[in-house]
Amino acid sequence: QQGEEGQEGQQQQGENEEGQEEQGEGAEVQGGDQPQVEEIQIQPEEGEDQSGELQEGGSQQGGQEQRESLEQKEERGGTQKQEGGHEEGEEDPVHTEEATPAAVACTESSSNINTDVQKNIKYAGLVYYEEKGVEDQVTFTAAKKLDALIQFIERKHSQAEIGPDISFCFKFPYDHIELNFTAPQDEPITGWMVKPHTKPSRLYQEAVDKFGDKEHCRPSSCLISVYGSPDAVPFLNYSVPLVGVVEPVTLNIHRARRNPPPPSTNPTTSSSSPNIVHESTPVSGASTFRSDIAHRVMTKCTGMIKERFDLNTLVDKLLEKRMINEREKKKVLDDRCGLTTDQRMDELLSLVKASIREDGEDFGLFLEIIKQENTRRADRLAQTLLDSYKRLL
Repeated sequence: QQGEEGQEGQQQQGENEEGQEEQGEGAEVQGGDQPQVEEIQIQPEEGEDQSGELQEGGSQQGGQEQRESLEQKEERGGTQKQEGGHEEGEEDPVHTEEATPAAVACTESSSNINTDVQKNIKYAGLVYYEEKGVEDQVTFTAAKKLDALIQFIERKHSQAEIGPDISFCFKFPYDHIELNFTAPQDEPITGWMVKPHTKPSRLYQEAVDKFGDKEHCRPSSCLISVYGSPDAVPFLNYSVPLVGVVEPVTLNIHRARRNPPPPSTNPTTSSSSPNIVHESTPVSGASTFRSDIAHRVMTKCTGMIKERFDLNTLVDKLLEKRMINEREKKKVLDDRCGLTTDQRMDELLSLVKASIREDGEDFGLFLEIIKQENTRRADRLAQTLLDSYKRLL
């Protein structure tokens, strides 16, 4: 029996070994037929120990995990670099400071260019005088073009006395010029009052530049009142420096007292002959006329002269006395210039007043022209001019 049992045990053991071999072959077949690794990863619990057969899939999974690990390291490294970049950015003021001077240099260069442009722009300024009751109104005005300024004054203030003009440039960074009325005076001003209408008295460059536009037909200006008391010094020479200009410029307000002592020589006839101007009067001694007072008389009586004289007649007589030239005559008589007859008459009288302002003798020549009309109306006009002159002495 033991022998039979031993044989049966050996047979069972052999069968078990065959079963194990079949199982091993099945496992090999199963490992070889495995089509996708993903199915094994999705269902790892199915089947028995398949680690041996999944070495290939395991290698793939390991490679993927390794790549993921490298990517995570790179991300961490990038984060560290980014953080390091922020730190470097925080510590980068040195570079900012190095870049700043270039920007400053550019700004300075632009400022220099603008400054040079402003320095090269020249402006014209002048003062003109008008009688306002017992005082004189002095106006300082400026523009880019002197001709346009003079034309405006002669058109809108035909009776004004125009003083000498000046030129100036605005000084950077000032955007205005200012009249300084507190400057020390070189000559006595006893009895005179000089009072600006606005404080501070300024002309802004932007406003000066706009003169001539459709909406800015009047130049920018500063008004000043001047009054001389009866006991004031005979003449006022008041200096007004301009502040905010490149080169020093000073305005001079020149006025004469309206009631100075009468001169020793009386150039006029006696008042007993109101309607006659004798040949022995200012006509022959015209040089005794004061040019400043004669100019004021002409300015005051411009309207009366325009009413009594014809343009063509006056032009011919002025040319005969050499108070105007042939070119000025043609210009005044040119009716195609766009000016009316009244405006051309204003231009002609402006030439006469300018000539009288330079030399008082021309006032006597103008009286001769009036006398040559040989009418009572002309005599009355001549006497009116003489009386006005005497009142201003």
